[in-house]
Amino acid sequence: MCLFFESIKVLQGKAVNLDLHEDRLNRTRSEFLGLTEKLSLQDLIQADVQSLQKSRVIYKEKIEKIEIAPYIPRKIKHLKIVTANEIQYNYKFLDRSCFKKLLSGCPPDSDILIIKNKEITDTSYANIAFWDGSKWLTPANPLLSGVKRQFLMNRGSIFPADIRLNDLHLFKHAVMINAMLDLEDSPVIDLRNIR
Repeated sequence: MCLFFESIKVLQGKAVNLDLHEDRLNRTRSEFLGLTEKLSLQDLIQADVQSLQKSRVIYKEKIEKIEIAPYIPRKIKHLKIVTANEIQYNYKFLDRSCFKKLLSGCPPDSDILIIKNKEITDTSYANIAFWDGSKWLTPANPLLSGVKRQFLMNRGSIFPADIRLNDLHLFKHAVMINAMLDLEDSPVIDLRNIR
């Protein structure tokens, strides 16, 4: 049976956006496994340190394991454009082998920007947002609808849009967003470094 996971930001001992992570966990269990009993993460994610931590909750029918460790962000400067029309990652599977071949040959400061059916989707581990000079836009059809992406859309900080590869010239720069990376603290990626 497949295993799934949630990566949860723990800041000053408190889990960030825990309700959205819990919703996705229970939606995955319902849609993929047919389970209706809801699991709660409220009392499970705890850290007794004040530094930035990353908690990884591994689950299927029940919580299998919870890991917590200091978070050290990757410094991504370049995105390699790859086309993957067959890729499926609409659930947060622990098995991420679908990205392994696509990442082949990427240097440590690089990631991939995945094009599916001529539309920009995600990178290998984050959603993406593009700045057009007045607002942030994020692909309307990501591979995985991330928790941070949903939080930022709910807040009106980013807006979904159909974005194709030939639309890149319309933007000033891009940032990667995920549970650990906010708009404000994600490294800015110059569009010249997306190729």
